[in-house]
Amino acid sequence: MKEGKIKAIYIAHKAAASVESLKTAKLIPGVGIEGDRYALQTGTYSAKFMNEPGKDLTMVSADGVEEAIARTGMEPFSMGDLRRNIVIRGLSAKALNDMVGHEVSIGKSRLFVHRRTVPCKYREAQCKRPGLMNNLWGVCGVNCEILQGGEIRVGDAVFMMPNTHQPDRVDIGTK
Repeated sequence: MKEGKIKAIYIAHKAAASVESLKTAKLIPGVGIEGDRYALQTGTYSAKFMNEPGKDLTMVSADGVEEAIARTGMEPFSMGDLRRNIVIRGLSAKALNDMVGHEVSIGKSRLFVHRRTVPCKYREAQCKRPGLMNNLWGVCGVNCEILQGGEIRVGDAVFMMPNTHQPDRVDIGTK
């Protein structure tokens, strides 16, 4: 079983607000990270008609993003600029993408990974990195539902729980 570690935790209080780096965070089942835009219903995709599981938090592989940046020659940038909530070190983008349809242990909490997430043109413009969307398409992380909450902290282990594959539960979302 491959295991990664939480390298960083980010939240933003509303859509387009700057991200804040945390050392610890409280995960709330079916809601999100305490204080984050999606838990507060102030995120870009918080509209009631977009009520779907898998919007509680996002995770991304720092290793995967850095490999894609090096491979494509793109100028590096801060992982916080991607606006993903949990940055993981020690797992490849492929290992993270392979978690779709599985439960994941993160600290003492448990998640279900619904789908991959992709970069957008807006993020490309905000980061001032032409080609970001295409260069990072397969490495931009996953969308998760919080099943069991609790406190997580930088340095906590992240791994796919064995025998939890539930492909019928995957929700690809509306956007």
